[in-house]
Amino acid sequence: MFRGPGMVVQSKSLAGLCLGARPFHALLLCGRAAGIAARDQPRSNAEADLAAERFLRAAEPPSHNQWTSTPDLSSFYARGCKARLEGFIREAANVVRELVKPAPRDTGDGPNALKELFRIRTEPASFSERPTVRCTGEPDSEGRWDVKAVVRIKAKKTPQRLTPSVYFLTESGGGVAVRWASLLADKNCEVEGHDLLVPPDTREVRFSGTTDPSSHPVPAAHSCVSVEIRRLVSAGGGAL
Repeated sequence: MFRGPGMVVQSKSLAGLCLGARPFHALLLCGRAAGIAARDQPRSNAEADLAAERFLRAAEPPSHNQWTSTPDLSSFYARGCKARLEGFIREAANVVRELVKPAPRDTGDGPNALKELFRIRTEPASFSERPTVRCTGEPDSEGRWDVKAVVRIKAKKTPQRLTPSVYFLTESGGGVAVRWASLLADKNCEVEGHDLLVPPDTREVRFSGTTDPSSHPVPAAHSCVSVEIRRLVSAGGGAL
């Protein structure tokens, strides 16, 4: 993992990432390094690259051999910055997993009941069936957080009901739950109260929302947020 200067800041072993993974080496280009690598191609987010470069520079101790919590990081960035840094590295590992895991195959041999007993998964069932969320956003002029989220779920043959929760992150990495002021369905879902109704055979849901400032523990500009799916049930009410 490295940023603009091109020197390796941190290395991370991904051995055992998933069963049957293709052999690989990976480079994580961060901050200005991403723009330098793509210098022959149009790139519209140079400003974001520079912001990431400054953030990661603040996360380096004097030895420049890792990205972690430092006095500079705590001084210049909102609470929860360490948790966002750790989440960034985890998400990078998740992307590598998706790229190198073997393609699923169904040989069609043997009874289904027998295949279920001897099935070998490329990753734990609890991980593959758990919804994953990727969110972006920023505070607005009215003191709310405007959030956009993409949720990946396991497709079901029946409708599903998701309950998204939003949290203000703390320095310790935990989160304080806050209320939604509004939710808006963007793709593959409908809003019902504070739930999202998802049609059958859906793998990806997109929604946006704003937080309720009256439930904020600190001003929106002083915190980062995360979104989690705290409840996933069938539309008829049965737990999935």
